[in-house]
Amino acid sequence: MSSVESFDYDQYLKAADIVREKVRERSLEPDRIKDGMILGSGLGGFVQNHLNPESVHIPFNTIWKALGIPPHGGVVQGHAKELVVGPLNGDPSGEQHLVFGQAGREHPYEGVSTRRSTFWLRVMQLLGVETLIGSTAAGIVTPRELTVPSLMLVNGHVDLGSDNPLQGLNDDRFGPRSPHMSGHYPAPTREVFHRVAKRLGIQLNEGIYIRETGPNYETPEEVYRLRGMLRSLWE
Repeated sequence: MSSVESFDYDQYLKAADIVREKVRERSLEPDRIKDGMILGSGLGGFVQNHLNPESVHIPFNTIWKALGIPPHGGVVQGHAKELVVGPLNGDPSGEQHLVFGQAGREHPYEGVSTRRSTFWLRVMQLLGVETLIGSTAAGIVTPRELTVPSLMLVNGHVDLGSDNPLQGLNDDRFGPRSPHMSGHYPAPTREVFHRVAKRLGIQLNEGIYIRETGPNYETPEEVYRLRGMLRSLWE
């Protein structure tokens, strides 16, 4: 597994063009794609329950094959590994905004590089996605701060992996080599989540997400270490 595997701009562009073509085949307008979602474990049913049945479904491997890249056959429960584009059911705007949903992931722990596992983010960027929502099923390092069942809204993160997807060649058309990492969880967007959660009666806490490489769960000693790290951040 290589953390510096590279894809060129033309490959991202071709993938975006394939999505546009599939969307137009359903008489939908790809220029209306403004919101993106990464649906992790536990949210596999979102597509069936909340996106229009006429949405476009494109398996990851369909695009990999078109790009001449070997498909990955790994199966992870709750990850359909497909792109879904369509309007939300009951969209009140009347303008038929389209959502670009990434249903599942290809994880680095399955043997793919972080460049490949984040490939679809570049495609979303080329398609005009302006707001991105991601989800994940994660454990609780500080159980006293978060009861079960409940949701946590991420307001910051600590990345303890050594496989940053920005390593390797950089294409300035996607952004700078060293992007500033403040403001990636904007307060106005988080406030929308709080308002909706309150309306629906959902307990919503905010917290920091810590990424480990996995796929194993952390040892008790590692959890204690992470808990100490969070205490120092909160002081």
